[in-house]
Amino acid sequence: MQLEFKKYARKPFLVEAVEVTEKNMETIAELIGTIETRQDGTKFINVDPKKMPNVSRVYPGYWLTRVGKYMRCYKPRLFNERFEVEV
Repeated sequence: MQLEFKKYARKPFLVEAVEVTEKNMETIAELIGTIETRQDGTKFINVDPKKMPNVSRVYPGYWLTRVGKYMRCYKPRLFNERFEVEV
């Protein structure tokens, strides 16, 4: 039997997003993990894998997205490749 493949476009969807900054890091950490400091003094969010399984550390410049109750974090490059601001 020969399979008949058809082309389908992935449906776009909207997300709410906020860039992680040093100013909002504590507020974001309350949602996804705890703030820790590397030996060089760089602060980051140590992500609770129960709250967000796709990333373990979040630094300033990362993006937090939300769709309903689901949240994900993206590195800046990946976020910019996948999302554009809605006008």
